[in-house]
This record gives sequence, structure tokens and C-alpha cells, in this order.
Amino acid sequence: MVDLWQVVLSVAGGVLAALISVAMGAFLSGRIQRRHWARTAQLDYFAQLLSAYSYIYNEFYKWSRTGMRPETEWSGWNNALANLSLAADPVIVQAALVIDGLFWETTDKFKTGLVDRKSWPQHRDRLEQAHVAFINCCRGNLGVARGLISTTIAREVRSEIEGVKRSIGGDAQAPS
Repeated sequence: MVDLWQVVLSVAGGVLAALISVAMGAFLSGRIQRRHWARTAQLDYFAQLLSAYSYIYNEFYKWSRTGMRPETEWSGWNNALANLSLAADPVIVQAALVIDGLFWETTDKFKTGLVDRKSWPQHRDRLEQAHVAFINCCRGNLGVARGLISTTIAREVRSEIEGVKRSIGGDAQAPS
């Protein structure tokens, strides 16, 4: 006859193993969910900052062309920067702060007349370099970087398109 203690220990061991399995599953699942949420939040914050960057950059571009000071709305940039600061790695926040510093510097130079159509390319290039550095930081953080990108603006491609349009009689005015 089977000893009662053997049955109790066997049943208790089975129940304990099931409870431990459920607890481990819940722990791992929660951890995966938090990681997924953090990655999704970072992607959203990266996209917000890049969108806000494009808006400010385009305002600067118009300013360089017309000489008219725009009524730039900075709240989108400031919100994106604040959100990014909450969820991103410090290296990414630092890359965004470099852009922010260049925005301040460029705005001040526009206000004092130190940036015009002729000097804009120099300021534009510094902004674009910081933009590319930010994107490369984000790509590295997300684990998608297989090498670094060197530009987000295809100036060489645009000049080729302009040449083709001129050769067929079209009028091409690509922004610089």
C-alpha cells in the first residue's frame, strides 16, 4: 500500500511546480511587455522629435529665402524634447540637445542678421549633421543600425534630377 506521505508530497510537489511555473510566466511576460512598451514609447518620441525638427528646419529655410522672420511655434519641439528626455537613453537625449543648441544659435543669428541666403548653407549643414547624428543614435539604440547613415538629404540626387529636367526643357528649382 502507498504511504500517505508519499501521496501528499507528490501532490504538493505538483501544485508547487505549477504555481512556480505560473509565477515565472507572469514575471517574464510582464518584463517582455514593459520592454515592448518602452521600445514603442521611444519610437514615438523619436518620431515626434524628428517631426518637430522638420518643422523648425523648414521655418529656418523659409527665413533664409525670404528674410522675413516667421512666427515659429516652438511648443512641438519643446514637448518632443521633454518626452524624449523621459524615455530615451542619455546618449540620445544628448544628441537631441545638440540640435536644440544649434536651433538656439541659428535663431539668434537670424535675429541679428548673421544668417542670410548666402550663409544659410553653412548653418544648414551643421543642423543636418546633428540631425544625422541623432538618427544614427536612435538606430543604434533600436538595434537596426547596420552601419551609419551619412545623410538624410539627397542633394546629389536632386542635382541629377535638375540636370535631367533642364535637358528636357523643364524648370527645376530644388531647395538647398
